[in-house]
Amino acid sequence: MSKNEIYFSRGLFLAPQYKKLVPVLLFVGFALRLILVFSPTNFDFDSYKITANLIVGGIPPWQSQRYNYGISWSLVLGCFYLVSSGNDFIFRFAIIAFLSFADFAIYLILRRWFGYKPALIFFLNPISIIITGHYNQFDNLAIAVALIAIDFLVKFKELTRIKYLILCICFLTLSLTVKHTLVLFLLWFMFSNFSFRIKSALILVPYALFLLHFVPFMIRSQFDRDSILSAVFKYWSANNAPFWKFWFWDKEYAESLGDHTAWHHGRIWMILMFISVFTIGYILSYKPLQYQIPAFSIAILIFSSAITSQFLAIATLGAAVYFNTGFLLFFILGALYLCLDPAGLSISWLQPLLEHRGWNAWNISPSILLFAVCVQIFKSRNSHIS
Repeated sequence: MSKNEIYFSRGLFLAPQYKKLVPVLLFVGFALRLILVFSPTNFDFDSYKITANLIVGGIPPWQSQRYNYGISWSLVLGCFYLVSSGNDFIFRFAIIAFLSFADFAIYLILRRWFGYKPALIFFLNPISIIITGHYNQFDNLAIAVALIAIDFLVKFKELTRIKYLILCICFLTLSLTVKHTLVLFLLWFMFSNFSFRIKSALILVPYALFLLHFVPFMIRSQFDRDSILSAVFKYWSANNAPFWKFWFWDKEYAESLGDHTAWHHGRIWMILMFISVFTIGYILSYKPLQYQIPAFSIAILIFSSAITSQFLAIATLGAAVYFNTGFLLFFILGALYLCLDPAGLSISWLQPLLEHRGWNAWNISPSILLFAVCVQIFKSRNSHIS
């Protein structure tokens, strides 16, 4: 095997004849995302318009009770709404283009850290394409910002320059204010080999700044304070917890544990998610920093207390980095269900497949991801033995 072939097989470098294809593949990835601007809109896009209208009018976005995150994404929406002059098509096209560049930013970081193969798998996988182009969800933006933060942290570890630590903390905070997708990931720093002071700064400062950035809005009025508390801090998602409910023989009892009207209000699922993700962080603490967010993206989807179809985009990061036949199955079946989902592409002639047995994207994804993780563990052990 030639040197180029060895590099290609590892994903570190591409042979010259293959490297010429990369711009074409990237163009295809962008085009597939942007062409989905012609797909039907859904509830989330309507929420984006409401949020953008509030921002343009100088009103905090949480007053609508349809915005459940930090301020950053609402400001992006407000800017795009102004640029589009309220035109739905231009507004949506701007969102898709922006989120496509967030995917491209993830591609660039993955390429630098792990090589072309995982980077291209991430950028070209159908789940990311559909969720960015059709659902227009922005977990990828929060992840892209967090990856930049980890890149600065790697530089700080190598060069011990304080400016890189400060930049890391700033970008971790920004990631939380975009969407708190990685809020539990910060706790994994507890198991790192940094000093106690640095660990504390990496965990406490982003959390504190995230909480403090709500204060100027909360002191405006009692109504704004109640809106933020209700929309952000008291908000509960689907509480479907597919991984945890799988283990209950009595499915009706399992469903009752996520009942919104009960006193426990799904807290059992939240506690189990916290314990499991925290434990995975401890187990994987030996891994380099670059590998930890991809691992977290898989763990959070497997053990999540609430999953909806668009959350599949979170795990695509880890599925690309740790790619194997199990993750290939995740990409294929996940994309199929996004095509069938009534809130997704809703391809009518395929929907009988979805309705059969009541399967959907969120209730099968933890099982597929767990299978893929087992495949990865098996491969890793075999490679060590050989």
